[in-house]
Amino acid sequence: MGKVTIYIKLIDGKLVYRDSEKDHGHTIKTKVRPGDKVTWKLDQCADICELTDIKITGSKDFFQKHPKQNDFNEWKAKVSPKAQGEITYQPDFTVCETCTDKSAAFSVTSTVEKSDICDEDPPKIIVDP
Repeated sequence: MGKVTIYIKLIDGKLVYRDSEKDHGHTIKTKVRPGDKVTWKLDQCADICELTDIKITGSKDFFQKHPKQNDFNEWKAKVSPKAQGEITYQPDFTVCETCTDKSAAFSVTSTVEKSDICDEDPPKIIVDP
């Protein structure tokens, strides 16, 4: 049983992914084995305040349970021992917009909900036989 981490960030209004398997880009294919633990986590300087959900498309039996939030920046799921094929996923999140007032000694952060930011070709998780 292994561990795979998928890091998520927002760059120029587009989601960018990288994983512990060295895949990276606007869409990635992460390979897992049955029983692996998968963690979705905000990358450094992500411009995202919180991951609010990981929406899965594909087999409902791919993971033992729907991914669960572990912290504001982290979701986890365990690949089912009987998992086959592939799924796609779409993170839901809250975007941070930070404006710094140069005349003051503080910065103001306002939060807006995700709007039209979505992947045309969503990232995939594939069972490596």
